[in-house]
Formats: sequence, structure tokens, C-alpha cells
Amino acid sequence: MGIDDRIVVFDASSATVELATKALECESKGIVKYLAFLVENQPILIVASGNAKYEYYIGKKTKMINGIRLKHM
Repeated sequence: MGIDDRIVVFDASSATVELATKALECESKGIVKYLAFLVENQPILIVASGNAKYEYYIGKKTKMINGIRLKHM
């Protein structure tokens, strides 16, 4: 099985956890989300369950990194 067998393209958007649960017909805990932040000017990447609340894990002031900036880091 190659990578092409594992890639799923949806007709509907799956850009948010809510939209992905509808597209996959599953619960939010079945979705994985990736969040990129700057914490004390250092980039961090969080990989979490779709129903996780990130603010409880960091405990410091954060700033979301947008996709364009993340590509250049």
C-alpha cells in the first residue's frame, strides 16, 4: 500500500474539526488537529485530539502562527 492509498480528498471542506467530523461521519475525538504557536518567541507544534483544548496545556501567553509564516520558519 502506497501513500496514494491513504490520502482522502473530500468534496466538502474539512478545514475545521466540526467540518471534518461531518465529512468523516465521526466524533471530534477521532480527528487529529495540528496547531502552531509562538511561545516566548519560540515556535511549537501541538498535535492533539479534535476535542482537546490547547490553552490548558501551554499555560503561557501564545500567539497563533499563520500558515504562510510557518512555511518560512
